[in-house]
Amino acid sequence: MIGSNIREKRIQLGMTQEKFAELIGCSQSNISKYENEELGIDAMMIPKIISALGCTIDDIYKGTN
Repeated sequence: MIGSNIREKRIQLGMTQEKFAELIGCSQSNISKYENEELGIDAMMIPKIISALGCTIDDIYKGTN
């Protein structure tokens, strides 16, 4: 669920996985794995993710807008 919420917010912004990876400091393959829930997201990445997506932690965890 978290991965799909991240994907949804990223797509709403028109952001590629590559650009998102650059903004948060990881690889594009990790973004793909996060979004497909094949890789857990380290707690240290959450602030970077919400900052890059301009959203709140609730948007990521609950899918709220």
